[in-house]
Amino acid sequence: MSGAKKPKIVSLGQCGADHGSIVRFCRDAVDGHVTGVDTIPQALAVEGADLVMVNRILDATGESGLEFIRRFRADPARQSSPIVLVSNYADAQREAEELGAKPGFGKSSINRPEAAAALRAALGIE
Repeated sequence: MSGAKKPKIVSLGQCGADHGSIVRFCRDAVDGHVTGVDTIPQALAVEGADLVMVNRILDATGESGLEFIRRFRADPARQSSPIVLVSNYADAQREAEELGAKPGFGKSSINRPEAAAALRAALGIE
């Protein structure tokens, strides 16, 4: 993505090890800059994100990532902002998409081409 703006990505609710993996994955796949946050209020306070990646269960609080997607989409200012769920569970991915998330990926596929393709698609990168 030389010459293009680096995508600003917010990663909500990951543990430390998973956050590190996501930072490397986003850097390698889309030259993205990832900001990690632990709580829903922290995520909602970030402005200008190109994508929000939310864990199925927030590590620090145990809150539902699906509930966060529901709240995020309920805000008229965020209805078109890209958001994806990070989860290996197909049923959770389906529910996230029903709530308005873009197709996401699981942690087990984070370095596979299909995860990079999902990340690029969520960001609108060809």
